Amino acid sequence: MATSALLNALAIRSSELEHWEYVDSRWLHFWTGMVVVGVALELGVIFFDFCEDLHAFRRATIRSPERPSVKKLIFEVFACALVVIGVAGEFFVARATEDIGTELRIISNERVRIAEEEAGEARERAASAEATAGSFSARIAEARRLTAEAQRETAMLYALTAPRRLDDKQKGDIGAALKPFANRTVTVATYGLDGEGAAIGTQIMEALGRVPISVRDERAGTIVTGDFEVGINVRGPASQKSFKEATVVALRDIGKLEVHIDTAPASFGTLMGGSSVSGGSSVGGGGGGPRGPDGPTPQGLL
Repeated sequence: MATSALLNALAIRSSELEHWEYVDSRWLHFWTGMVVVGVALELGVIFFDFCEDLHAFRRATIRSPERPSVKKLIFEVFACALVVIGVAGEFFVARATEDIGTELRIISNERVRIAEEEAGEARERAASAEATAGSFSARIAEARRLTAEAQRETAMLYALTAPRRLDDKQKGDIGAALKPFANRTVTVATYGLDGEGAAIGTQIMEALGRVPISVRDERAGTIVTGDFEVGINVRGPASQKSFKEATVVALRDIGKLEVHIDTAPASFGTLMGGSSVSGGSSVGGGGGGPRGPDGPTPQGLL
C-alpha cells in the first residue's frame, strides 16, 4: 500500500511538472517574440539615421545642428527595453525549465527503482515457492502471477518514463520527408491535462510547419473518462492514404515515436470539451492522433 501511494504521488507530481513545462514553453515564445520586436525596431532606427545622413550628404551644405528629437530618443529606449526585458524573460524561463527537467528525471529514476524492487521481491517469492514444490503448487502459481504482473508494471513504467521529444534535426528531417504533401491541412489534438502529449504535439506542429502544412490546433482541448488512446494515431480518409503512410514513416523512423495508422477509435465513457460534456463520444489523443466526434477532417489528420 505504501509503495502504491508513493507511485500515485510521483505520478501526480510528474503531471504537474509536465503542465508547468508546457506553460514555460509558451512563455519562452512570448519573450523571444519581444526580443525580435525590439531588434526590429532598432534596425528601423538605424535605417532612419542612414537615410537622414544620406539626405544631408546629397544636400552638400553645412547647417547648424538640429535640436535632438525627444520622440526618437523615447523610441530607441523603448526598443532597447524590449530586447533587455525579452532576454531576461528567456533567462528565467530557461532556468525554470531546467529545474523542472531535473525533477522529472529524479521522479523517473524513483519510479524505475520502485518497479525494480517490486520485480526483485516478486522473483524472490517465486523462487521460494518453487523450492517448496509439491503441495505448494498453488502458491507457486500465485508467485508466478505476481512476477508477471511486476514485469508488466516494470515495462509500463519504462515506457511511461521514456521521453517523447523531437530535436531540431528530427523536426527538419520530418519536414523534408513530407515536402511532397505541402499546403495540406491537418488537425493535431491531444487529451486535456496531458502535459507530455501537448509537448510532443507542439513539436509535431513545428515539424509540419516546415513543410509547410497548415495545422488546426486542438491540443489539450478534450478530457475523457473510461478508455483512452496511447501513442500517436494518424487517421484520415482513404484518398489521403499516401499522405498518412508517409507521415507514419516519418514520425516512426525519424522521430522514433510510437505511431499507429487508422486504428479503431477508443470507446470513451464521458467526453468534456469546451463548454460541453457528453457520453459515448470520441476524440483522438495520447500525444497526437486526433479526430472529431463526427470523424476525421477531409484533408487529413494526425
